[in-house]
Amino acid sequence: MITERGRTRTDGKSLAAVSTTLTASGAESAGTYDITTLVAEWANGDVADDGILLSASDETTATSGVGYAGPTAASGAASIKVTYTPPAVPSVPTSLTTTAGDGGVLVAWAEPASTGYVEGENATDNDDPGDGISSYTVSAVNAAGSTVATTTTSTTTEALLTGLTDGTSYTVKVTATNPVGTGPAASATGVSPEAVPGGPTQYVQAVSQMLNARDGLEKGTYSTSTAALASDSYSNYVSTWLGYESAADVGVHTAESANSESETSDTTTLSNSLAALSADGSTVTVYTTADETFTTVDTKNGTTDTTPGEAVDQDAYSFSVTGTGSRSSRRTGRSRPTAGRSRPNP
Repeated sequence: MITERGRTRTDGKSLAAVSTTLTASGAESAGTYDITTLVAEWANGDVADDGILLSASDETTATSGVGYAGPTAASGAASIKVTYTPPAVPSVPTSLTTTAGDGGVLVAWAEPASTGYVEGENATDNDDPGDGISSYTVSAVNAAGSTVATTTTSTTTEALLTGLTDGTSYTVKVTATNPVGTGPAASATGVSPEAVPGGPTQYVQAVSQMLNARDGLEKGTYSTSTAALASDSYSNYVSTWLGYESAADVGVHTAESANSESETSDTTTLSNSLAALSADGSTVTVYTTADETFTTVDTKNGTTDTTPGEAVDQDAYSFSVTGTGSRSSRRTGRSRPTAGRSRPNP
């Protein structure tokens, strides 16, 4: 009796230990696949369960797992059934959404219902081995059918397309690719970028200045939010906002100092930024990726140890169109810390 528990991996040698004979045969014919070699290698223990699905013709319920009677059993001897599903391209990506902004569009989607291809446990070409998707391609197509912007991502189901013309209608398409090929596209039509009052630069710069002011508070360069924003050109956009956060940022510096730690070279840079006007025209939201890099200096053991760190967050920050800063509105599912510590949530 062989008992499988959970997802225990088995091979032919394990089965052969309780069997008198174990053979594999197969012949190629029209509309079929010849997998004789694969089954033989499995039987010899050279290949585990990757690539073939093994089931028994007389599965019975056991006290733990599923029991399979061996070939030497008096009755109900098991047989091996090999089921092979050929790989295919992925199906259409699901849950496609778009957020049009000034000169661009933020695109989000979910994995296809069928990835078409299952990778092995030791796969190295994808951050999520087993799902089969190696990349996604996002593009914007104009009314003439020409692709005017495109980008490829392999680690996220979100992308930003820039270089688009405000007031122009585009069709946004997303396709998924696996080792077999590229599947059909999910499409969103009538996506029109729209200019924000005064241009996007002022809002993106306000976010950048605010985040770097927080960096200064965390490393002790400044002790108050007013001092941290003193030389910033857009301080009136975020002064109230930073006031809410300053206590937590100063607290980071206080806690580290008590532990004989400090931070140096703490700066935040923004990338993939998009400013979008709300439907009622009352607010502008900046969607951006903030990459904070810093170095932690530890002297508590009588020696100086330095440790570089990084925190990457994808956030959204909302402002009124008059330029008065409001509190940030972090979008659920966008925060993506990659290393080190991340900031306290606004």
